[in-house]
Amino acid sequence: MSCCSASLVSSPCLSTYETNMTVAAQRPPYLLVRTARCIDLLTHASKQAPLTPSPASLHSHRLQLLPTPSTEFSLSSLFPHIRLPLSSIFSLFLPFYTHIPSPLRSPLTTPGQAHTRMKSNTIAQIETLDLTNQKRINEVHRFSLLVLGAMCCICTSFCYAFNLISGDMQTKYNLTQRDLSTISCLGMVFTYFAIPYAFIFDYLGPIPVAAIAIVCLPVGSICLALTFMNVIEGSVAKLAVFNGMMGGGSIQFDLVAMMPIMSYFPTRKGYVTVLLKTFSGLGQALVGTIFIGFFSSKADRHLFFLAAFAVVTGVLSMLFLRLPPYHLTGYEMSHLPAEEKAARERTKAQYLAQKPPMWRFMWGFCCIVFFIIYLPVQSVIIAFIHVSHTTEIIFAIVASVVFGLFACLCLPWTACCGTSRPDSSDDDTRNTVKGGDIVGNAEFEDMHAEVAQIEESTMGKHEPLSGDKNMTSELNHSDAEVCEKMPVVTDLDYIAPQYSTTFIQNLLSTELWSVFWSLFVAVGAQLVVIFNAAYILGALQGEKVTSEVRTLLTVINGTGSAIGRIMMSVFEVYTQNRKAEDRIPITIALFPPTCAVLLALILFLALPGNLSLLLPFVLIAVANGIVNAAIVLITRTIYAKDPAKHYNFCFFAMCLSAIVLMRGLYGEWYSKQAEKNGSSLVCYGRNCVQVILIVLTCLSSTGFATNIYVHLRYRAFNNRTLRARAQMREMENVEGQPEIMGEIGAFTKEPIGDDKKPQPVGH
Repeated sequence: MSCCSASLVSSPCLSTYETNMTVAAQRPPYLLVRTARCIDLLTHASKQAPLTPSPASLHSHRLQLLPTPSTEFSLSSLFPHIRLPLSSIFSLFLPFYTHIPSPLRSPLTTPGQAHTRMKSNTIAQIETLDLTNQKRINEVHRFSLLVLGAMCCICTSFCYAFNLISGDMQTKYNLTQRDLSTISCLGMVFTYFAIPYAFIFDYLGPIPVAAIAIVCLPVGSICLALTFMNVIEGSVAKLAVFNGMMGGGSIQFDLVAMMPIMSYFPTRKGYVTVLLKTFSGLGQALVGTIFIGFFSSKADRHLFFLAAFAVVTGVLSMLFLRLPPYHLTGYEMSHLPAEEKAARERTKAQYLAQKPPMWRFMWGFCCIVFFIIYLPVQSVIIAFIHVSHTTEIIFAIVASVVFGLFACLCLPWTACCGTSRPDSSDDDTRNTVKGGDIVGNAEFEDMHAEVAQIEESTMGKHEPLSGDKNMTSELNHSDAEVCEKMPVVTDLDYIAPQYSTTFIQNLLSTELWSVFWSLFVAVGAQLVVIFNAAYILGALQGEKVTSEVRTLLTVINGTGSAIGRIMMSVFEVYTQNRKAEDRIPITIALFPPTCAVLLALILFLALPGNLSLLLPFVLIAVANGIVNAAIVLITRTIYAKDPAKHYNFCFFAMCLSAIVLMRGLYGEWYSKQAEKNGSSLVCYGRNCVQVILIVLTCLSSTGFATNIYVHLRYRAFNNRTLRARAQMREMENVEGQPEIMGEIGAFTKEPIGDDKKPQPVGH
């Protein structure tokens, strides 16, 4: 709720006015540029003169909150037409405004200096929310998109499809370990080098990215199938290109799914991560189970099946998957009129406040838990026990039915969620903030009714009020009373503080590069171990790994990764549902995967060569799941702008780690040791991998140091923002408003436009 609902002007297009006021010495020196509604309220209350809103002068829903130095400076980087002396800095807190932090510690000298890097006194963007006159979100629609996102994440898991034919290809073309490392490395480079797609996504949205994915993944899959069928003559270069096309297409499906769905559920990121990222890990096993039962187990037909599934999913994504209204692309930001952009950004309040029904998430969680248990168990049964084809068909039918049940979570089951109301999704929605900041009590309901009455009295009036001045004065008095009563609802009541700088600006910050290095060393070690698990285990044991143990390693990797994703998501849900002051900074999620990788590498070096070596493989698998979930949660939580670029920049760290650590370190060292032992394919003995493990251990320890740096920096940023929020609320609760108002100077009714400068009253 906000007092803005009590505005005397009901037009959606509001004027932005510049206020030039002075505050008492004990007040914090903040520069605030407000939206028109509260200014209209003050103008009517003090002068009883109507204001005519100028849609052309509308600039933004936000205001700038800057730590002010003691000298005069120019705001040319923010408002080129304004130059204010610091003696005119004011502070007037009313319930409808938005803060945007300044990254400055010193006066501005050049326009480009405003957001060069994040300084130590930066605070987050604090937006107050206007929850009035909001259109209720269709839960069936956004949960349908969630199911479509799960299908996209299943396509993401197809990047591992080359493993199905790698053994046959090695035998058929006499490929060395160096050749296999080259093919796998190029596939991962194409998979994780997703920055170009991120620029396309942030500027144009998900449709062009989905179109590219429809081409890349199916073509790569079909070419691998034709190579397996001897239609295309295989070589290292061709296999690497085909595998790279599959990898490039799969990561685009991940981008198409994760970014829009996260925006549709901004306060339920952990739940979404559980449902989507788990399918990224188990999708290949799910599709494989269905294919083995209903089709043949031949690899070429399996690859054709993957291509068909990717085409269907991509077409559905192009037809139905869109960004929510408040998530504006770069093209929309530069081409939409200011009024439409403001109206669309205002809908963010509804996405933050309306709670999706939990029973739908619980429905999905039950299916996910079933798959985590069922898929590994049936894989082990098929691998260790030669079951009949009828049993394989039963396994496929069960998997298909459960996935169909998962898709049913988007159906309009009104009996489960109760009667829908136009202002909330369930009974809890009326409690504006979960965690105790603001609660739905009788006083809040009274204010809600009072605001509704005022809105009703002004409904349909798009012109300035005129006529009875007594009526206007009485209405203004009611507006003021409601504004005094209403608690301020900010975005921090729902989400954590976010850096408001762009991706290009964050490239000059140490925080982003610290995250990059942490992922480089942690994920690099995971890729080396996971993609070469059988070879590493064989080297440590000094003997060839059996097919049963290979299957067990695959099951461990899939199950452990899924468990890690769930653990990370549960942590996000746990901390998100707490009060803003009690939340644990999400950057703490960088520590578990780094610690797990470090411990696993030490165990590889210390444990004897027996099945006890499976324990570090379990740790690596869990760490892989945690880091895959942490990447999307951290980037979407701490960065407000360019979500796709920040997200895929983390994948770029994986891309480099695949080149440097997997192909460069592991591939070359292992191949040389194998050649020394008289074999070009495999190497048995600890000397084959010991140096690799030692180097990875040293690198992982440096990642722990960068984790500490990132966490301390963001925690300080988080604390500064929460202190500013608390200070804002304290000032709004200060009694003696007439005395404060007496300290405030006059303001102008002249709107701020691009072609005119504001003039103080009396000029």
